[in-house]
Formats: sequence, C-alpha cells, structure tokens
Amino acid sequence: MKEYPPDKIRNVAIIGSGSSGKTSLAEALLFKAGAIQRQGAVIEGTTTSD
Repeated sequence: MKEYPPDKIRNVAIIGSGSSGKTSLAEALLFKAGAIQRQGAVIEGTTTSD
C-alpha cells in the first residue's frame, strides 16, 4: 500500500439511515475521482467499501 504524508490525508464521513444510499454514493465518488475503475453494486456485493 502506498504511504502518504499526514498533510496529504483527507477523511470523509458519509452518514445516513439504513438504505439511504451511503454505499452507492461512496462508490460513485470513488469512481468519479478515478480511485476505482468500475462502480460496484450493493446488491452484487461488489462495492469497494463492503
């Protein structure tokens, strides 16, 4: 895993009630930012955060 200096680290919290789309939002943000090559699906269990 690549190491990053503390001044380059950013933390993000996504909060919401159950089934409100938190995982889907996180997946879309990662995809749009270029951090992942394809968006996973919650129903398939292929998301990055699960």
